[in-house]
Amino acid sequence: MQDYFADTALLVHAATATYVLGFLFRNQFILRGLILLGTVFYILYYYYHTGSPLWDAIIGSILIGIATVIGLGRVIYSRIPIGLNQRDRELFEALGGLEPGEFRELMKIANRVESPRTVDMTHEGKVPKSLFYVIDGSPVVEKGVTSFRIGNKVFIGEGGFFLNQPASATVKLVDGGE
Repeated sequence: MQDYFADTALLVHAATATYVLGFLFRNQFILRGLILLGTVFYILYYYYHTGSPLWDAIIGSILIGIATVIGLGRVIYSRIPIGLNQRDRELFEALGGLEPGEFRELMKIANRVESPRTVDMTHEGKVPKSLFYVIDGSPVVEKGVTSFRIGNKVFIGEGGFFLNQPASATVKLVDGGE
């Protein structure tokens, strides 16, 4: 039993322990850091354990390490607000709760529109074809015979759009806006 914990076997135990610990964390920095550390322990084990290096296992572990470093770089990039101009930065801050990388992906599929005219966003009883976020302007909500204005910085049509259900009201950006 003592030989089992001696010499290079400790490297395998350390590698396994760091992998297991890494997978217990949701934080991507901690997870990837522990996986990278475990990979280093495995590489050392494969190099020293048998007297001659196990190059196939070492190369495989190096590839795992490279993938881990690339993934860590992507996580870091996703959290840095690079590429947001002042106009987008204001919208990013208004939405809240998104990482900069998530916001950049959202903006790739979004259409940002400024209109001086009326914009029809949803029609009561019809499934919305788009999701709207009013940055500037004051939408008018019409439900049956009732009509009222709401403020900006609000999503319009999200329930019907995501659930593929008819809109519960007609909403228009009457005086234009963004």
